Amino acid sequence: MAYIDDKLSLVVEALGRYFSIVSKEEFMAALAWGGDDPGTFGTDEFDNGDVLDKLVRLLMNTTEGGVIQNDIVGELNDLLTGDPDGLDKEAAATLYKFVGEPESFGTIDLDGMPVSSVSIKEMVGGEWINQVFASPEKATPNLTATCIYPVRLTPSNRDTGAVALFMNAIPTLEFSRCVPYLDIVLITPNKPVSDDGRIQTMSLMQFLLGQAQIEPAGSGGGYDGDPGSVNYQLASAVAMDAIGDWVEKQETALASGDEELMAELEAGISTAGMELFTAPQTLVPMDEMYENYDSTQGDDTETDEVEGTGGTRGAPIIDRTRPFMSLGDFNITVTPSRGMMSHKTADLSLTLHDRSRLTEIAEFVKPDLYGRTEMMITYGWSHPDDSAARAEDGTMSGNFFGTYLNA
Repeated sequence: MAYIDDKLSLVVEALGRYFSIVSKEEFMAALAWGGDDPGTFGTDEFDNGDVLDKLVRLLMNTTEGGVIQNDIVGELNDLLTGDPDGLDKEAAATLYKFVGEPESFGTIDLDGMPVSSVSIKEMVGGEWINQVFASPEKATPNLTATCIYPVRLTPSNRDTGAVALFMNAIPTLEFSRCVPYLDIVLITPNKPVSDDGRIQTMSLMQFLLGQAQIEPAGSGGGYDGDPGSVNYQLASAVAMDAIGDWVEKQETALASGDEELMAELEAGISTAGMELFTAPQTLVPMDEMYENYDSTQGDDTETDEVEGTGGTRGAPIIDRTRPFMSLGDFNITVTPSRGMMSHKTADLSLTLHDRSRLTEIAEFVKPDLYGRTEMMITYGWSHPDDSAARAEDGTMSGNFFGTYLNA
């Protein structure tokens, strides 16, 4: 989670000096320990230290997405390890109190930690809330509460410096250099290649080869002794952004002995990205011949079989010259609810250019797959000059406006 947040902190530190904006760390420390007297708030100088800085940033840094309470407590435990005098634990107790499922933290010693002994699962008596606390799913969500004692230390104040820079300091020239950015990763809960080596999930390789049987690892079909063919490596590749969450869930299932979750994870995952929509229009299987017959047909003998005129598609391709899919519209609607909470929905419009390829987008149209298929979408602005950096001697250089707009 730290990469984008560190870049944003670098920009605020570099540009804030010209607009009387303090760094995020200084501002959050003032919110946490700046006192309750409105007349003297923020005027006292104090050495909050590295550990206390991290304590404050633990909940406030959500630039790259939220974190479940189980992970927050685990990170807090790592942070407070090696605190012999207990002063850091006392400081943490003045900031937070986490209410969830105390028995779910495994080997973490909760003595002195700001974790409540109350179980929300027992409190509400639900049969599906907090059942898989370390790895929540849509069917088994988590319900937790976080008490934040300093009234000023709220998520609504966490990036006020960055917001001030965005509203007042970005030159219009830098805005004009930005282009829209959209990245879509389709995540399917199935292995990309079946046990018998056939492509079985939506991908560019399935568009080009159908459900062809490709040489798996260990077949000797690769280059320079590399196991597996190039086609197999391309067809079985999985986006690292998506596989990280899957690996984490697998580790959780192994630790907890959850057989149901393990059975679900054993199916594996496959991913497909923007290559479905941005591949060259000439990247089409023009050499493929297909007719609607069985892939093999017997001859006059009982033992011999000859290659038939069928193929590896669920239906004959109507027009081989057409590309796979195009991305039409992507519209986001944010509906405010209560307080700082909001509900976000999105409409995505896709065009399949050949209706005979409906079997190749089964994840979108087949009912038993549609509910289990997810999309990871990143959108915003992209600036061509993301060059802000800090040298070893502490000097900062580069285009801070471009880095800010990319953060």
